[in-house]
Amino acid sequence: MSFGLEIDFLAVAGLVKQIRKSFVGAPEQFKAISDDIRAFSIILHDIEVNCTELGPEQSQEYQSVVASCKRLLVQLKRTLEEYSGVAKGDKTGKRTAIKRVWNRLKWEPDDIRDIRSQISVKIDTLRSLNDQVTSHNIVKLIRHQENTEREATIKWISDINYIAQQNDIFLRCQTGSRKWLFESEIYLEWLRRKGSLLFCPGNAGTGKTFTTAMVVESLRLANDAETLTTYMYCSYQNHTQTIEKLLCSLLRVAFEEADYEADGAVSACKQLRLSNKSISRQHCLTLLQGLFSRFTRVNLIVDALDELPNEVRRPLIYDLLKLHEHPNVSLFVTSRGIPEIQHFFEDCENYTSLEVRSSDEDIRDFLRDNIFQLPNFVARSQKLQDEVIDSVTDASAGMFLLAELYLKSLANIILVGSLRTRLSNLATGSNTYDTLYEGSMLRIGFQGPELEHIAIQMLLVLTCARRPLSSQELSHALSIDESSEDFDEDMIPDMDDLVAACTGLVVLDDTSHIVHLVHKSASEYFERTRTRWFPSANEKMAFICLRYLQIAEKEPEETRGDKAPFFYYAKANWCYHSMENWQLFSSLSSK
Repeated sequence: MSFGLEIDFLAVAGLVKQIRKSFVGAPEQFKAISDDIRAFSIILHDIEVNCTELGPEQSQEYQSVVASCKRLLVQLKRTLEEYSGVAKGDKTGKRTAIKRVWNRLKWEPDDIRDIRSQISVKIDTLRSLNDQVTSHNIVKLIRHQENTEREATIKWISDINYIAQQNDIFLRCQTGSRKWLFESEIYLEWLRRKGSLLFCPGNAGTGKTFTTAMVVESLRLANDAETLTTYMYCSYQNHTQTIEKLLCSLLRVAFEEADYEADGAVSACKQLRLSNKSISRQHCLTLLQGLFSRFTRVNLIVDALDELPNEVRRPLIYDLLKLHEHPNVSLFVTSRGIPEIQHFFEDCENYTSLEVRSSDEDIRDFLRDNIFQLPNFVARSQKLQDEVIDSVTDASAGMFLLAELYLKSLANIILVGSLRTRLSNLATGSNTYDTLYEGSMLRIGFQGPELEHIAIQMLLVLTCARRPLSSQELSHALSIDESSEDFDEDMIPDMDDLVAACTGLVVLDDTSHIVHLVHKSASEYFERTRTRWFPSANEKMAFICLRYLQIAEKEPEETRGDKAPFFYYAKANWCYHSMENWQLFSSLSSK
């Protein structure tokens, strides 16, 4: 209820209560009006129960009726007082009883009859309004139940949330960049022609994923009711990926972006969910094709195909091309420039290609917006800022990731001379990424033994994990050590502190709360140097998983997932991590 309606409602309810009490001892001629007031009391109770959440128009309508009821009841109260008086009764203790003395009448007075007629109209009006609200509430309840079922089905289809990923990546994009793409004739032609295919290769670190996010966002903003934009972000992080899971992740985001246009297909998936059946690859393709046919244009965006293993990538490309056969489906794909991948698309009708790159102006804008990361002596000197921007832009050679890593490598310098020396010796060439990652690892070591230990543990877990981990999962995993017997809240590290300790090598996505290495090239670096940085990595992962399972099993099964977030990962993957060290498994199992 609105505030004004609530005040009027309480006033009317109070008047009804007073008037009902006043009918005690009233002659028979007042029985009808007494019954009307009782009916009035009942309808007010129904309103109180049903009308807790009213829209502005409904509140205004109710307030108008309730206010008129208030005036009518005040009139009735005065009229009743004319037909009765107040007299003192017998003394009860220290108090004197007060009772109403009614005039004896042979018939119902005309003024009472007139008020009864008006009360009857008000009751009918309130009942009508109440029925409308009740009906509306039933519709809302049904809709809420349908939405709950829909959400449960969509989450069952896939646990990969591309919308959250899209929002996270786009928030980190450089505003106003990628003009080279959005103003290029090749891209504009792809926009104009339905059924076209644009393949965008690019080297590591050129910003392919950020480019994809900006394309997706621009298309979503331009969507109308006849256009669907759907997308997928392939990831090297998920080692348990299959073609079925990938197609289901695409199906999920297509359903979410299509909204209620997808209701029929969602219902079909709901039946599979309730029957405990999975969605086959062919069924998934059929559902996507059926959904796509409902739109006059479909923008299908796929990022980082190169990050998938061959056994998954090849069938996915085949299925993408099957979807692209529909004349209204336009396909946009990014990948590293791997000839095998490009050859799959080159023979397609309406094929075009545009290399992903970062212009010097894009990188300069990025550096200007992030120069605050450097020490105060740089912030106070425009000349030093210009030197940093010029040197980093030249050394980056069109690589956004390099510019970001260079900037982070300068963050701890405190002398102007040291800064200029570092700028004149920025790493370039084929081993640039490795050199920068080496520098990041050295900076981790300079932070002291405790921060170094937890940062190395975090990088180990992220390198070895078989799927992306949430911040809760990761922080819980890192709370486990050789002495752990129970979960100790005091031993769970703060994720922001962990990310900072990793000196730019780790990113926490704000929307999805997924924690990951800064780039695929970082993952490749740690894979090459695993024995150096993480000796016995799988042994340590197996220990964390098995010890975590032992502790988690003490928790009630119904609350285990909430109190032990890393439990499901540990349960699914302890065996994989234990394969290299069965002795560890035996010793822990015997405890």
